[in-house]
Parts: sequence; C-alpha cells; structure tokens
Amino acid sequence: MPEKPEESKIRVDSDWKQRAQETKKQISQEEETAEAGSPSRAALPPPTLATHLSQLITEAVVALGDLEHPVTKKQMKDLDLARYLIDTLDMLKQKTEGNRDEEENRMLEGALYNLRMRYVDTEGKTETGTES
Repeated sequence: MPEKPEESKIRVDSDWKQRAQETKKQISQEEETAEAGSPSRAALPPPTLATHLSQLITEAVVALGDLEHPVTKKQMKDLDLARYLIDTLDMLKQKTEGNRDEEENRMLEGALYNLRMRYVDTEGKTETGTES
C-alpha cells in the first residue's frame, strides 16, 4: 500500500494585517514629510539657464565616456546620445540668442566648442578602431 503524502502544513501569520497597516502608516508619514519640504529638496539649486546648461553638458560628457555614469558607476560611450545633447545645446544657443548674460554666453560657447571637438575625436577613434 502506498504511503499517504504528508499533509501540507499551513502556517498562519496572525499579525500580518497589523504589520501591513504599520508599513502603510510609515509610508504615509514619509510622503507627508517629503511634501512638507525635506532637507534634500531645499538643497536644490535655483532653476536657471546656467543650471540647465550644466546638466546637459554633464550628460554629454558622460555620453562621450569621459565621466562614469552616476547610477551604474561605469564609463559608457553613446555617441548618438552625445550628438543629440550637443544638438540640444546648439538649439538652446539659437533660441536664447540675445537673452543670455556674459557668463551664460561663455559657458555655452565654451561647452559647445569643447564637446564638438571631443565628439569628433571620439567618433574618429571609434571608426578607426583605435579606441579600447
């Protein structure tokens, strides 16, 4: 005669509802704190053209492989993205013509020149296969 399979043992965790409610309450409190203005939000720089340009320039430098990606912590090369970001900076240059101060002009002109030169250099090395 075959043996009877062991009956499944079901373990009932009686306090799971309480833990779920406590977790929900904690999340709700964290959201309220964030909405009230957490310290990390207060540290953000003001939204200026220079700040926006800095963000785009940094993204382009990462896409060219000159800086490690802030999330993956790895250097990457994405020349299509780099080209797109350079074109975006050029578009901003054209659209904001006559509305930039001297600092913004220097920043944008210098960044576009340097990024274009770096792009051409990187693209040339990629095409000839001399880049590792």
